[in-house]
Amino acid sequence: MADDAQLEKVAELFRALSTVSRLRILTSLAGGAGSVGSLVEATALSQPLVSQHLRVLRCMNLVTVSRSGREAIYAPRRPA
Repeated sequence: MADDAQLEKVAELFRALSTVSRLRILTSLAGGAGSVGSLVEATALSQPLVSQHLRVLRCMNLVTVSRSGREAIYAPRRPA
């Protein structure tokens, strides 16, 4: 049986995935990596809102970020 720490991590993951906006972002990234601007266009969300959701997704290790000049490029984290 899972201990409380493991269950808490699973609950955090479900909380991160429980927002329609975050699921839109992940669905958009499933088609390929994208910048904040491209995600704003794909999801019809505001730039600050996309950035806020990406921060949560990064903290949960669901997306990775790389830099291309001044632009941040996000991609879904692939299972190891």
